[in-house]
Amino acid sequence: MFNTTHYTQLKKNLQKDYQDFVSNFRKDLDEISKVEYFSDAFVNELNKIVVSPKVSNFSPKNFYWIQLINDLLLLVELIDEQDDESLFDFFTDSEYATEFMEEIQSNSSIDIAVNFIQKYEDQVISFFKIHIEHLQSQGMKAAYTMIPEMGDNEFIHIPEASLKFKFGSNLHEIKKGSAHNYDQISNFYFIPRDNFEQQTLKTQKENISTAITRLEQYSPFCFHALQEFTNVVIPINESGVVSYSIQELPGYSLINMFDRDEIDLMDDLIHENGHHYLNYHLNQEELILEDDELIFYSPWRDSKRSIRGLYHAYLTFLWAYKLYGDLSLATINDDQFNETQKAKFYRRFKEEETMLARAQQELMKASEMNKITDEGLELIENFEEHFFFNEDDLSKIHSLC
Repeated sequence: MFNTTHYTQLKKNLQKDYQDFVSNFRKDLDEISKVEYFSDAFVNELNKIVVSPKVSNFSPKNFYWIQLINDLLLLVELIDEQDDESLFDFFTDSEYATEFMEEIQSNSSIDIAVNFIQKYEDQVISFFKIHIEHLQSQGMKAAYTMIPEMGDNEFIHIPEASLKFKFGSNLHEIKKGSAHNYDQISNFYFIPRDNFEQQTLKTQKENISTAITRLEQYSPFCFHALQEFTNVVIPINESGVVSYSIQELPGYSLINMFDRDEIDLMDDLIHENGHHYLNYHLNQEELILEDDELIFYSPWRDSKRSIRGLYHAYLTFLWAYKLYGDLSLATINDDQFNETQKAKFYRRFKEEETMLARAQQELMKASEMNKITDEGLELIENFEEHFFFNEDDLSKIHSLC
């Protein structure tokens, strides 16, 4: 299942699911438009947007946009149900958590939720206009909440990821300005977000290119998957923040390139790509029975996590295990990796091997508790079949560790 045929089918399936959602949403629009909490301006805009051919087909940004709509519909549902506890959880997990916590001191969750409807309306419309329709106006700044996972700061990046424009800038003029071009690296784009110093950007792009070249040379299995599921790399420079990605934005990897070495960069690219690959499965089928119970020990965090946290960790750190195993088995010239770096391959492989074995015990416990579906267990088995090394290769790696 780790081949071009499977990867292509997996992506086609999600594209079809997306198109089905849009089709059904268009059919239900009359009913949705009658929701009492929605403003007339929002309903009018939404009626125009949902028939646009620009939202008919899947793209990472279109997929994110429908998640915004789903959030808005869920918010309305929780208000109607008068579900204070779920509303509290909804907001504390959202980009409006800080504002919500400030207001909860003097208002109920339900009152705050009603007042926040307009924020969600504005975000749905503004996101479409900025990121999908590529329009810009001074008035959008107040209505749009920046999305750092897309590379937003004071700049907005359009889908080609080769241009940026500041709020109030003329998009047509920026498109003509070569100073705003950013090279495409391999098959994905590089979006600066936390640093715009030209020498830093040049170094980061060179480091990414080198990492990709070495992945292709020494771990073609991992490289092939990276080509299929990563679309955008965004270097991040936030204290205490490791590389990450989110399920709602397929193919966007936020990579810490400011205090990590070149081996860590290869690892992070593959690890986040592992999340993207797993999310394609999670977005299409029920693999786990999710809840918030922190009852499973995660050796990578040395803490208790939910079934989702454990499941994600196991199936994404298997990519690191595969990467470091491939690097350990490869014949590598000293001009590419020195002896100290090679020793890191062996150490990291052993670390992943130990932690994966510990996590397997927790997965067995989760299975016995019926928190993993048959499909979820089958996916684990498929991963293990393709990622674990045969006895001969494993013996070679162990002799180096």
